[in-house]
Amino acid sequence: MATLITEMGKIEDLEGVTPKDCIRRISRNAASFKRIRGNRTFKSHFGSLWGETLKTIPKCYGRDHPEIELLRRTQICAVEEFDDGSVLSPRFQRNAVDNILAMKPFIDYLNSVIA
Repeated sequence: MATLITEMGKIEDLEGVTPKDCIRRISRNAASFKRIRGNRTFKSHFGSLWGETLKTIPKCYGRDHPEIELLRRTQICAVEEFDDGSVLSPRFQRNAVDNILAMKPFIDYLNSVIA
């Protein structure tokens, strides 16, 4: 059984800016990030974000920082899995387009962070 996973917006894949820089920039404008992440359409496609996190708090931040959980991340990934049945379905093309449209605000935001 094969599973197609669309995985976009991995911070580790952004060129010219380190993941640590991206996370710092996101934490400075966390309200926009949280709004995108909390969007009903985004959540229905991707659920919660996943990715690696540091086991400890970054040295230059206090434990009580309001965005400490975000600052501990080294990756931010949004994934939607499509199983074989979904991929072979006549609706797959539409579902794939819907997936990309749901991802667009997330990608646009990440692009603004590295600009």
